[in-house]
Amino acid sequence: MLVRQNDGVTFTEEPIHCDGSNLLIRAQRRCIIPFSTFRAEPFNLAWGGSIFARVSATNIMGDSQLSPAGNGGVITRVPDPPTGLLSDSAISNAVVIGLIWVAPIENGGVEILDYRIWYDQGLGTDDYWEVLDYGIK
Repeated sequence: MLVRQNDGVTFTEEPIHCDGSNLLIRAQRRCIIPFSTFRAEPFNLAWGGSIFARVSATNIMGDSQLSPAGNGGVITRVPDPPTGLLSDSAISNAVVIGLIWVAPIENGGVEILDYRIWYDQGLGTDDYWEVLDYGIK
């Protein structure tokens, strides 16, 4: 598979994750490329950048022409989780609990739209967490 570089014109072969000699890749006609590949040389795509790819087929007679360029997706990802969750003593009292946290370092390339506060129901397992509040910015 060939993937367009950051210059928007040049295509470079991506042989590591889309090696056509791999029987599984050939049978499924699919390959999975980590975003980190596109964020490194020679691609250097930014978050939100479009990924365009072309594919060719090879048999005993030779290589096909390249397919038309297809938009393979956009480099996006969900944000990392917030850290440093603490009770805000300036707000907390007998009737309210104030919480503060540190925004994620990596926001996935786009603005954080919402934070959700989850709580466990005192059962001590991961199966019983529920959203307490959301729409918090």
